[in-house]
Amino acid sequence: MRHNTPALAMGEIGIGYLFLCLSVKFLVLDLLPNWGGYLLILLAVQTLSSLVPTLKSLLPWGAMLGAWEGVLWLLMAFGKATFSGLILPELLANVLEIYFHFHLFTGLAEMFVQAGLPQQKAIPWMRTVCTILFTVTSFPVIWEGPFAGILHIACVVVGLWICAVLFSAGKQMRNRF
Repeated sequence: MRHNTPALAMGEIGIGYLFLCLSVKFLVLDLLPNWGGYLLILLAVQTLSSLVPTLKSLLPWGAMLGAWEGVLWLLMAFGKATFSGLILPELLANVLEIYFHFHLFTGLAEMFVQAGLPQQKAIPWMRTVCTILFTVTSFPVIWEGPFAGILHIACVVVGLWICAVLFSAGKQMRNRF
């Protein structure tokens, strides 16, 4: 039985974003798989949808993204390094990913305003930065060289920023909900 509160849900989303933004590999296997990040985010969205009903519409989209990431993770685990035949599904997943995260941050912004949290000013910035980051990384380009390193560092910084803001919001929400 899950004893989840909005405060704990903030932590789940923060950790979920760490899974999405960090890549810790053992051989070819990602130990922080994206599908795990989506699972954590979906568990949190279930809890938060009682406060922000529009978040409930994210559940099927997040499940599809999690399933897609699970397929990609399994392909990598079994040594299928290139996904040359998956261009259209990958494009659809990228568009869905941008929509999902934009809508999630919009819902969080609404909830933070309702709760009067000081982090409400950071959420629109996060939404914009994540939209740009997910858009850039969705380009069908092989990211190599110095730009790839900069992009990886940006992902890590954004993931840590999201986690820090959501954890601090969760701390403040413990007293309010």
